[in-house]
Amino acid sequence: MEHDVRVCAVQFNPVLFEPERNMEKAEELLFSRVRASSVDFVVFPEMAFTGYVFRSKEEALHYSEPQRGRTYKFCSSISKRLGACVVAGYPERCVGEDGVEVLYNSMCIVDQQGDLVGTYRKRFLYETDKVWAEEGDEEFRSFEILGVKVAFGICMDINPKEFDYANDTFALASFCKKLNVDILLFSTNWIMNDGEEENPDHLHGYWAWRLKPLIGRHCLFVAANRTGVERGTTFAGESCIMSLSGPVVLAAADARSDDVLIASYPMLKRTTHKQLATANLI
Repeated sequence: MEHDVRVCAVQFNPVLFEPERNMEKAEELLFSRVRASSVDFVVFPEMAFTGYVFRSKEEALHYSEPQRGRTYKFCSSISKRLGACVVAGYPERCVGEDGVEVLYNSMCIVDQQGDLVGTYRKRFLYETDKVWAEEGDEEFRSFEILGVKVAFGICMDINPKEFDYANDTFALASFCKKLNVDILLFSTNWIMNDGEEENPDHLHGYWAWRLKPLIGRHCLFVAANRTGVERGTTFAGESCIMSLSGPVVLAAADARSDDVLIASYPMLKRTTHKQLATANLI
């Protein structure tokens, strides 16, 4: 049975090392635009509430949290108010088998009832991540949530590992194609390179190219990026909601503004949430 799925991407400029303040800002921004039962999926950026440019593992460790830490509690509260699946990026802390604390650049995935569905750990690390984070130790993940098949990615995951284009497999998009995913939720801290002009068509075109295996399919891409400058790094903003059947951009933000993007898209309803698969396509 076909029904409209309503998705939302939140773009804002978090303040480094101010997680509580950033959560308050993000919550106020979101609820200035949405109300209960008005959206089904909400995506916040990568490392949404702590800032991104850590200079050491020790610095990251201070702001890291377990899977059911403050980011989970924030997402759970939002999901219960909206009746929506909510995802957000955060620095995850866990203890390895040797008793040493391990950090990951992770995504918290909470269903419409406020329950933790799972945690996705960024697989392909950018240079900024390598200062403090380990590579995700699991493959890409997919769940059925609210009757649709959903996959997840964090920023560099959309690129070839280590930018090795010569051996590119379009890994994230190929995974989504193999599992016939309906929605790809993408949290990012995509940067604007020195001298680069603001050009959403360029960025959205690049993302569409990286999703090449999905072009022409009935699939939705929801990208939440941040804005601002942090320790000399400028973030690109330009969050978007894109139908990959075209591809067609359904909603887009500019490079500098706080924004909440909302779009509806028809989907065939499946079952309810359960993990579908992890797969190694590399």
